Amino acid sequence: MNRILIATFLLQAVVCSLPGFASDEAEHAVYSPEVARMSSLIDASKYTEVLEQGPPLLERLRRTNPEGSVDEAKVLDFLVNASYRSRQVMNPEAVEWAQRAIALKERLLGPGSPELANSLMHLGNLYTNRYEGESAIPVYDRAISILEAAGPEHDQHRAVLLSSLGVAYRKTANNPEAMKRFEQARKIQERVLGPNHPDLASTLNNQATVLSEWGDYTAAANLHRRALAIREANFGPDHEWVGESANNLANQLGYLGLYNEALEFQERAVRIFAKQLGLDHPRYWFARMNLGINYQEMGSYADADRILREVIEGLTRIYGATHPQLCFVLDSLAQNEHTQGREKSALDLYTRSLDIGEAAYGKGAYEIADTIGQLGKVLVSLGRLDEAIEKLQRSLAIYRENAGGENALLCSQLNELAKVELLQGDFQRAFEVAAHSRDLCVRDLGVDHPLHAEALRLLARADRGRGLREPALDAALQAEGISRRHLIRTMAVLSEQRALNYAESRVEGLDIALSLLHDHETGPRVERVWDAVIRSRASVLDQFAERNRLLSGESDPATAALQDTSRVLRERLANLTLRGPGWEELDVYRDLLEDLDTQIKDTERRISMHAASDHAGEARSRSGYAETAASLPDGSVLVAYLRGADESGTEVYRAFLLSGVDQEPHYIELGSASTIDEAVAAWREQIAFGVRVVKDTRGFVQVPRDERELRESYTAAGDRLRRLVWDPVATLWNDPETVFLVCDGSLHLVSFASLPVDDERYLLDEDPVLHTLTTERSLVPYAAESRPSTRLLAVGGADYGEGSSVATTRSFEFSSLPHSEIEVEQVRRIWEENEGRAEILTGAGATEKALKGRLAGVSVLHLATHGFFLPSAPGNPLTRSGLALAGANQWQESTGGGNDGILTAQEVSALDLQGMQWAVLSACDTGIGELSDSGEGVFGLRRAFTLAGARTVISSLWPVNDEAASQWMKELYLQHWRRGVTTAEAVRAASRKVLDERRSHGKSDHPYYWAGFLATGQWR
Repeated sequence: MNRILIATFLLQAVVCSLPGFASDEAEHAVYSPEVARMSSLIDASKYTEVLEQGPPLLERLRRTNPEGSVDEAKVLDFLVNASYRSRQVMNPEAVEWAQRAIALKERLLGPGSPELANSLMHLGNLYTNRYEGESAIPVYDRAISILEAAGPEHDQHRAVLLSSLGVAYRKTANNPEAMKRFEQARKIQERVLGPNHPDLASTLNNQATVLSEWGDYTAAANLHRRALAIREANFGPDHEWVGESANNLANQLGYLGLYNEALEFQERAVRIFAKQLGLDHPRYWFARMNLGINYQEMGSYADADRILREVIEGLTRIYGATHPQLCFVLDSLAQNEHTQGREKSALDLYTRSLDIGEAAYGKGAYEIADTIGQLGKVLVSLGRLDEAIEKLQRSLAIYRENAGGENALLCSQLNELAKVELLQGDFQRAFEVAAHSRDLCVRDLGVDHPLHAEALRLLARADRGRGLREPALDAALQAEGISRRHLIRTMAVLSEQRALNYAESRVEGLDIALSLLHDHETGPRVERVWDAVIRSRASVLDQFAERNRLLSGESDPATAALQDTSRVLRERLANLTLRGPGWEELDVYRDLLEDLDTQIKDTERRISMHAASDHAGEARSRSGYAETAASLPDGSVLVAYLRGADESGTEVYRAFLLSGVDQEPHYIELGSASTIDEAVAAWREQIAFGVRVVKDTRGFVQVPRDERELRESYTAAGDRLRRLVWDPVATLWNDPETVFLVCDGSLHLVSFASLPVDDERYLLDEDPVLHTLTTERSLVPYAAESRPSTRLLAVGGADYGEGSSVATTRSFEFSSLPHSEIEVEQVRRIWEENEGRAEILTGAGATEKALKGRLAGVSVLHLATHGFFLPSAPGNPLTRSGLALAGANQWQESTGGGNDGILTAQEVSALDLQGMQWAVLSACDTGIGELSDSGEGVFGLRRAFTLAGARTVISSLWPVNDEAASQWMKELYLQHWRRGVTTAEAVRAASRKVLDERRSHGKSDHPYYWAGFLATGQWR
């Protein structure tokens, strides 16, 4: 990715009059207080004030001295300086001002005056800032010659000019000459000024820019860090040049893949430029562009798109529609489009950028090398391989010629060429190209860079194609490990949504590693791959659950304030999402949603930075296969399902199995994901008890189904699903006491206990206790922590109120649940008899505000109410699922304050539920939600309560009968809290109790009545 490095073109030491002038010149320089004030404004970066006050001052000076004066020349210098350091860089008057200042000084002070060199430098800086380097070079050369002749007392200022000349050479794509001038300037400055002078910071900055363009990002970052420290010490934290160094350091960190650090410095640069230069200055827009690139690299494509399009508009206003400065941002937007699969749009943007770049720089210029290479990548995606190869080779040739040989700049294009070779079936050539990229990455970027992970992934594919399965497995697992560690580090400063975006966009090696296993393979290879699966599964969920744990009880006022802000924003977003568009236009409504979502993301990221949870998340991710196997109880079996692509790209289901007896991991291939997902859908259709839809003379109508038809239909669907996902693994164990399940894909929505064994029995009737874990890591015990006060809070029999009188596009009507009040009374009695304190909220008192205010110290939260999930609504799925509390039917009339009667999953995730052992969601559809494609589980209430800190979440997979739910819950509490059995055993006993009673009374044993509740998380 091509980022903008903002180089320094002049320094504070030379914007005012140069010290050390000869006495014959000084007698002409009678500076008025007004001119001295202008100098102070320049020093303070108040360029707008200079541009406003300068012309009237010029008029007064000219009236006093029509022939011209050194004071007038000085004011002209200030105006030129302010022009190229502000939004007026393209102001045509600026060139006239510079030329007038030069003419005045040449006449008044002579052609050898150091003051003349100062004005020449300003003209050179103006040209350079306008990207007219060819015009700047002779101007700088003349100024340098003047100072050389003036003697060594002017070496400090000659060094500044040498550095500025280097920038001009860089703008003309002559980096060798640029680096030569920078090195000359640095040596003079270190000798004359010492190691901490701001002039030296400028030269270090410029040297780092060339090193970056040569691909030596580590050396460049080190120089930028040094320059930043010098400038902070000399100018304070908010100076423009501090912003410049922060921007450039952020770029190098981005090239090195350190996106979390890069984001911090990039946002700092944007803030400084906005404050010091205004929102229409090129530096502000280029810093914004780099911020957009940072978001893109972290997978936040919507944020990147918005920012980059704003930058295009801003730069077009400044430079026009065909200026080469637009190439950078056009390329960035094109890459954002390409990453999202919009190849046609990306192709158009890259082509436009290349046309502008070639017209400005020439067909072999360094400035267009990245555009050509990126264009080649789009052509690969479009299958135009011959054209792609030509573009990639052309880009590589330009980089090699300008960067002095082989370096990390080549890695991206080399990786893409390796992909082309793979597509063409030349696995040997693909291996050679990818190995070259790998070696350059390791040498120049280090082993933990995403480009290294990508090169390793390509090596794995090439080795797999050559039949070298062991080297392929090694490379694939290395790629996965690098990418996973990079994700964990980067997540430390991201919001959850942006972390999820990055998790989906990161390089993965798991799919290749899995494709290298054989069906029913056992042994060390299976162990290695499963270890990577365990460490990668639901890594974002773990990171943010751990972050919330660390923040629990946080006493820092700033962090507490951020958490309060997050809760308020989540409540607003939930209300806005649920009500749908109101009086406003649809586009306005979408903007409101986007604005709130952006505020939440930014607040969450700031909370993450306060939590400093990167180390905690990394420690949690160290729980892999060994820790899981050691925690598996004797007499139990662990089955972990996984959905992903096979070698051909087809989505399939796989399973890993580990027995607590033989400790031998097994790998099983289950078959096509589409087949299994269809079987799950058919099973869920049959679990939706009660009616069938038929067509008659009246059209489509609902017809009640008889018991026999229901049972037969369910058995057929359940039997098919069981044979697909259960039987292949069940043949590998011998009478386990407990089977732990880790689900993926649509299997998250399955109640395994309800699957039929034959026409009369279910898996529930068999011996093993079944329990669903959030991930394999859920077997590993939590670190010892103080047990909270034993307290239960139960909500039931809520008064939902009458329907709202407010018309909205989305309405709810929650009916009363009379058995829910009986249920919470039963739960309360059991609890108080065996544990201690209990509190219930019923009727009009079961409000959202009352619930939130009583959560501290609660070890079991029981919510007997309505749940909902809106599958087709826009926005975050956590705003589309929730629970109904008192007043829910008038939620549209709420005045806010987090008490509208609707508790969304988004709001739940911001609660502090640390130490909560059970969150019991005795409501309809509380276990469903939007399924993740990246191993992160179900996005709904289940995830929200886990994020908030609940150890085990007990939720429902379908609308559960009110009376049956009450009976099931009563038995659950009796078993666990009175008889002391584990959560997993209590869930099984509750289901068996309901099933046995129905059978004994001759009622239907359809799973609809007894299998709807699922416990996920801790099993004890």
